Amino acid sequence: MAFFVSDAMVTVPKTQASDVALDEIRELFKDDHVRIALIVAPDGRLVTTLEREDLLAAASSDGRAARLGTLADRTVLPSDSLA
Repeated sequence: MAFFVSDAMVTVPKTQASDVALDEIRELFKDDHVRIALIVAPDGRLVTTLEREDLLAAASSDGRAARLGTLADRTVLPSDSLA
């Protein structure tokens, strides 16, 4: 039996607004269960993703978090194989 990403994905993920501050993302990552932050535009479109390591590139705690993230190698289609 083949399994697809849609069989295991979270259908209502927690998201952050595209203007979320770095300090807010740092606070979010204090929870060990959080693996990735999904940054979305007001229309719900995924703008970028952030992992803890992305925050290392931030020179300070000021600014918007969205400028540090990426979608490359972090997104898949629901129809992709779960394997």
